[in-house]
Amino acid sequence: MFSVLIVDDEPPIIEVMSMTIKWGDFGFYIAETASNAIDALDILKRRRIDLIFTDIRMPQMNGIAFIKEIRKTNPLSEIIIISVYNNFEYAKEALLYRVDSYILKPIDPDEVAERLIAARNRLQSLQPVENGETEENYGSISEIVKYVKDNFKKDLTLKNIAKLFYMNSAYLGYKFKQVTGEPFNFYLNRLRIEYVKEQSGYENRKIGEIITEAGFSNHQYFYRQCKKIKGSAFSDYRKEKAKADL
Repeated sequence: MFSVLIVDDEPPIIEVMSMTIKWGDFGFYIAETASNAIDALDILKRRRIDLIFTDIRMPQMNGIAFIKEIRKTNPLSEIIIISVYNNFEYAKEALLYRVDSYILKPIDPDEVAERLIAARNRLQSLQPVENGETEENYGSISEIVKYVKDNFKKDLTLKNIAKLFYMNSAYLGYKFKQVTGEPFNFYLNRLRIEYVKEQSGYENRKIGEIITEAGFSNHQYFYRQCKKIKGSAFSDYRKEKAKADL
């Protein structure tokens, strides 16, 4: 069964799609729903979604911007636009980010069924490839993880690592998170923060020098990331360590 995410700021649309489509008959189930793109992106950070239905006009972030963000980390997800606007420019722009279908409101269950069959066939065609490449992918990602661990102090980005290992950066980001359980930048910053904490225990070392040595060009960024990743300010860590050393 393939997972579905429906994103629309109109609750009746989500309700109609949930109640009138026999998702299981086509090999799908509704895993999540969201009323805006921001919440939907949070869902996509937490779990894999195979098929995404999204509106074009939504508050906070429109559908095209949302799709652009999806493609940074989810290159293989199927995407279907649902919109009341029969706008050629929307459709043309959507094609740049490999949108698979464009459905006009009001929702026609028969039309959705046709799109589901096509989406299921495309997703199923990917499975043998994914299964056959699993061992190879995990091996190559393991090499990349080791490279990051050995070189985290350097100016590393997903883009330059992808180039180094002859991979697509979006695909690498997707696979890196799949294997490690963490997005690339989160993983890299965590390594750097752990190094700073370890080195800050040496009295003859200045914290600013250690932060720079760890790979952070911006010290304020380090402090923000430390609080975000570790859940507490770096100053709190140093206070607790000082108490423990007494």
